[in-house]
Amino acid sequence: MKVRYLPAIAGVAALVLAGCGGGDDSSNDQPAATISAQDEAAITKVSAELEKAAKTKDGKAVCALLQPDLVEKTFGSKARCAKAAGPGLGDAGLEDLEIKSITATSSGASVIFKNAPGQNASFVKVDGNWYVDPSDSNESNSSSSDG
Repeated sequence: MKVRYLPAIAGVAALVLAGCGGGDDSSNDQPAATISAQDEAAITKVSAELEKAAKTKDGKAVCALLQPDLVEKTFGSKARCAKAAGPGLGDAGLEDLEIKSITATSSGASVIFKNAPGQNASFVKVDGNWYVDPSDSNESNSSSSDG
């Protein structure tokens, strides 16, 4: 069973940085509103926590930062996600995240990192909390989020 999850978590780590995959069919990424200073601070905090979790290879912390519905659909539980995430974090490329910009999208926010040109991450607000949403490119409207 474990081997089955390793490609999934490696994909999750890659998607965290790839966000919408760099695709240009971004009709869902049209700004819905501006991001408040409070939301920017929360997104920045999540990015810092993601960086810290990657550096320490803390799978539990990474999974806590991912969109909850994605964790449930992919792994069935946070515990299974954490087990799968730990080994894959060493090569995730999440160790040095410095935010260049945060832009509102129809499904949440898009973050571009300074030190990772062309890379971005999608974030979604669920029940008042911000999470990394690596599924944004495939399922941006299938999760329950409050915007």
